[in-house]
Amino acid sequence: MHAMQKALVTGANGFIGSHLVDRLVSEGVSVRCLVRKTSRMQWLTHPHVELAFGELLDQGSLQQAVTGIDTVFHLGGKTKAATREDYFQANATGTKNLLHAVMRNSRRLKRFVYVSSQAAAGPGSEERPVRETDPPHPVTPYGQSKLAGEAAVMEFSSEMPVTVIRPPSVFGPRDKDLFKFFKMIHLGIRPRLGWKQRFFSIVYIEDLVEGLMHAARSEKAIGQIFFVNTEDRLSWQDFGTTVARVFGKTSIPLVVPVTAFLGFVVLNDFVCNLTGKSTILNRSKIPEFLPRYWITDSTKARIELGVAPKHELSECIRKTVEWYTNRGWL
Repeated sequence: MHAMQKALVTGANGFIGSHLVDRLVSEGVSVRCLVRKTSRMQWLTHPHVELAFGELLDQGSLQQAVTGIDTVFHLGGKTKAATREDYFQANATGTKNLLHAVMRNSRRLKRFVYVSSQAAAGPGSEERPVRETDPPHPVTPYGQSKLAGEAAVMEFSSEMPVTVIRPPSVFGPRDKDLFKFFKMIHLGIRPRLGWKQRFFSIVYIEDLVEGLMHAARSEKAIGQIFFVNTEDRLSWQDFGTTVARVFGKTSIPLVVPVTAFLGFVVLNDFVCNLTGKSTILNRSKIPEFLPRYWITDSTKARIELGVAPKHELSECIRKTVEWYTNRGWL
């Protein structure tokens, strides 16, 4: 285990990044955050956090951001974009730019942690979840771009200590994506896509941050890829039922046929393009909605990194619901 002294966090103003910054600050690590001047930074309120204004496609700003850094947590990129080129520009080219900047300006680097995505690995099957040793088979431009980012990181593995973390769906306080699911259940509706059961892996934000900290410090993590989950296999029905129970509400199941949902995605994408907005429900993501088993095996992280969930899923959901309620989101 190495002691972090000064860490750079890209994507620090986002859901995952802001929680990571909180954890680093709580442990006395000096933190520098790479953010755009136009970014919303409501979660970056720590008085001693240093803001480095720039972006992944601006080499000059990257050189300044990485100088004097001993640990890099690279979370920056795009989860929603209009075109395949936009995904690759942000998630692959941006990652390469950061790696080159680190090589030139931060020779004391002890770890480069790249936060990839389950999407880079692709879906599992009814028979078994995806493992780190399986050949990746991303089904969307987003997943392909994250895999390209992984490849860039691994190309530098002989020159710097790198680690890749592939989170599944992430939830917890501050999250806006799965919040929509929580909100529907709060309204008494439990949505379900298709008539057949669907399964997925999920990680609570505190468990993911714990995994990132271990990835940055453990010698066993060098040159490795890990899945970090709270639950390896969870049905959307069980997840929705647990959320409803935490709310103390009766929820009515609402089955949305897959074809109808895909039609909505296409329409939503069309409307967002007309208004110049980006949306996570776009046509490029349609192949992600077809498989019924988005499940991964986190055994490797639990054994080699010692990363295990701190709380039961119901407790994680309760803490999330309390935060949404206290913030007036519900």
